[in-house]
Formats: sequence, structure tokens, C-alpha cells
Amino acid sequence: MPPDRSVDTPSRYPERQDTAKDTAKDTAKNTEGERTMRRIGIATAVLTVGVVALLSACTSSSGGGQGTGEQAAVAAPASVEVMLSDFEITPKVIQAPADTPLSFSVMNHGPSQHTFGVVVNGSTVETDPIDAGQTVTLDVPALAAGSYPALCTIPGHDALGMKATVTVSAAADVAAAPSGTATDGSTTTAASSGMSAQEMASMHEQGVKDFLAGNQTDTVGGQILKPKIDHGVKVFSLTIEQVQWEVSKGVFKPAMAFDGTVPGPEIRVRQGDRVRFVFRNLMDQPTIVHFHGLTVPNAQDGVPFVTAKPAMPGHYLTY
Repeated sequence: MPPDRSVDTPSRYPERQDTAKDTAKDTAKNTEGERTMRRIGIATAVLTVGVVALLSACTSSSGGGQGTGEQAAVAAPASVEVMLSDFEITPKVIQAPADTPLSFSVMNHGPSQHTFGVVVNGSTVETDPIDAGQTVTLDVPALAAGSYPALCTIPGHDALGMKATVTVSAAADVAAAPSGTATDGSTTTAASSGMSAQEMASMHEQGVKDFLAGNQTDTVGGQILKPKIDHGVKVFSLTIEQVQWEVSKGVFKPAMAFDGTVPGPEIRVRQGDRVRFVFRNLMDQPTIVHFHGLTVPNAQDGVPFVTAKPAMPGHYLTY
């Protein structure tokens, strides 16, 4: 039988055993070397990342940090306070700093729903309709120095006087203006107003105390209006006129009033009554009447040039 050559025994081929051992040792060395190089590479990478992070931190805490703070200061919006009423925007001239985002705090002190918008390059940035007694915020991007129209965008309200101008100028010019005073003498509470939060609260508190004390003005609104009866129909006749209304002791403001009072007369009816309202326009401008919260025929809804034409000065409106 021929010898089995598939297995090399140590006794017959010792040189092959030595070669195999040398190969195994070399392989082990190479493997260990690769592992060592990997560990060195990982440590180097970690060290490199740490150095980069340290350099970034040092850079941020030096001159770069000051630049970031300046950018944050520039990005902070200037607060501007605007008040709406029927039918006026206060102040008429609103001072604001140039190249600074603006945040308008818009308060609706009137009984009617209003909006506030600023016209910028032919487009109007505006609020949604604001209910009576509500306050909303309108954010406007930074504006270049100049004058920008502002208005209530509800149809017809601007024609009734709800217009203003946003005057944007360099921060130094705004700061140089009398604190909290617009060019027409009305007040504005902007970032440069100079009035502290405590001063605002104290002024508000005094106003509430005066109101609760009563007897502050000689003018009284909201009085009950009695109707005339015409063949079973209750007829309420009222005037629409422009008056100077005393809002606090010795302080008068222009107002559009029903029967010369603010608020206008109180009208009481019962469910099922037939009623007729007759308004005479004594103002120097056209006007119309809309009944909030009442379901009326569309032709009686009082939307100028949509459901009806407004009454010119001296003319009547009948509903």
C-alpha cells in the first residue's frame, strides 16, 4: 500500500512545521499591529475632535461672541403700542426705529371689530379682525427709514378716520424725540417711551379708581331711548354726529356718536316686536349703520356699496 501523503507528520517533514509556526507568528504580529494602529488612529481622531471643539469654544468666547450678541440685539424687535377705537387709531403718527423688526401690540378699545395694517411696498401687513376689548400682536419685518401708511382694513373704516402713519427713522432720531410723544401730541408706548412698567401700572390703577369713584365727567351715555309707536311699529329715531366727548375729567376726545353720546342710547325691544330705526346723518361725511349680532335681511346689513349706499351729510337711513 502506498504511503498516505495527505498528512505531514512532524517526524517526516520538520521544516514544514517550522514554516507554519513562522507564518502563524507573523500573522499574529500583523494582527496585533493592525489593532494597535487602529487604537492609535481612534485616539488621534478623538484628540483632533477635542482640539477642534476647544478652538471653537475659544473663538466663541472671544471676539466672535461679541458679534453674536450684537446680532441678537439687532434681531430683537422694538415694541410699539397702538390703540384702536371707533373710528380712530392712536397715535396718528407712530414713531419706530429703522432697520429693526417691529412688534405692534394692538388693542381694540372700541365696541366694533377692527384690524390694524401697515402698507409696505404696496402690500399690507395686517392683523386678523380684532374683537372689542382684545389685544393682538402684529410682527412687521425691519423697515428702512421713511413713512408708511397704517389703517384699519375693514372696508369703510379708513374713510371714517382710522388712518395713521408709521414714521421710521434712525434709532438716534427716535430717541431724540420727546419720550412717548408723537408729532401730533398723542402718545405712543414704544421701546423708547421711557415709561416703566410700574408707571404704566400706576396710571392704569388710578384710572380704575377714578372710574369706580364716579362723578368724573358731566357726560353720560347708554341711556334708554323710548320709541314712538306707528301703527304697532316701534320707531326709534337717532342722529349720527361728531362730538367732543369727555373721556375723563377735563379730557375731551373727538367721537362719532349716536344722539350725541358715547355709548349711544340703549334700545330695548321684546321678541316678536316690529321695529323701525331712522338715522339722520349730521356729520360732514357719509356713513352707514350695521347691526352687529342681529339676523337681518341682506339689504339691511349696512355694508357700504355692497348691500346699500351710505347716507350723505343731512340725509336719512331707515332700517
